[in-house]
Amino acid sequence: MQSKILVVDDDRGLRKGICFALKRKGYIVREASDGLEGEDFLKKEPFDLMITDLEMPGMKGIDLLKSAKLIAPDTISMVISGFGTIQKAVEAMQTGAQDFITKGESFSIDELEVKVEKLLKQKALKEELNGLREENRYLRREIEDKYRVKNFIGKSPALVKVFERVEKVTDDGNVTVLVRGESGTGKELIAKSIHYNGPRSAKPFVTVNCAAIPDNLLESELFGHEKGSFTDAIKRKIGKFELADGGSLFLDEIGDISAKLQVKLLRVLQERNFERVGGNEVIKVDVRVIAATNSNLEQAMLNKTFRE
Repeated sequence: MQSKILVVDDDRGLRKGICFALKRKGYIVREASDGLEGEDFLKKEPFDLMITDLEMPGMKGIDLLKSAKLIAPDTISMVISGFGTIQKAVEAMQTGAQDFITKGESFSIDELEVKVEKLLKQKALKEELNGLREENRYLRREIEDKYRVKNFIGKSPALVKVFERVEKVTDDGNVTVLVRGESGTGKELIAKSIHYNGPRSAKPFVTVNCAAIPDNLLESELFGHEKGSFTDAIKRKIGKFELADGGSLFLDEIGDISAKLQVKLLRVLQERNFERVGGNEVIKVDVRVIAATNSNLEQAMLNKTFRE
């Protein structure tokens, strides 16, 4: 889509030259001979960029900039200043202009074109970022609504009790949670409900299936590793605990982790810090741990395969 530019200047020769150069670059250009005419254009049409002189009869450039902020807040601005008006150019920047260019012998159409292209690219990137942020907010609202307890299906006394417990732990973003149940009963759904409806909802929800990762790789998966810490460690890897910092880490099938890893996991739960595999740096994290299992942990404790 072509960018639309408004050029406001009482110097007809300079104005025509700027408009010609910008049209040659493929922009849609409108021109105004003074501030009042420029203001009328802003009221009637949307513009991506306004280029305005500062010293004009009638409405001054500074006043036009102030008016533009009210009637066309999405339009970015660049000012043209004469040699003796640099201080006014600074004032214009403080008023809301994004850049300025000087008149006189130092004026360069090439410099103007470069500045225009740069400003329009910055505007496009900002609009894209704002669009992504709005999309992210929308998706987050969708997720939060999807995982609300009121949307869960089930009215049996046992499930009602589960839902009550979920709502009780959701508001406390620091309490560690264990979700127990047979495979396929929705343990991860419960974990997501706790995260997305709690105070950590804006931060990451990171999942690790402890049963699906070999024990010799699970430690690196959880805590990361330093380059050269083992044969295939060709570069540093950030672990899931670091990725989940500020949010929640869901450890599915927690009953399947080894005794060695249980010791390291216990330290993280107690101290909120750890070292990467092969590293000495103590890394502090703020993570809520939500774990799930279909194992009989009481029997595992009796068998000395799971730490109480």
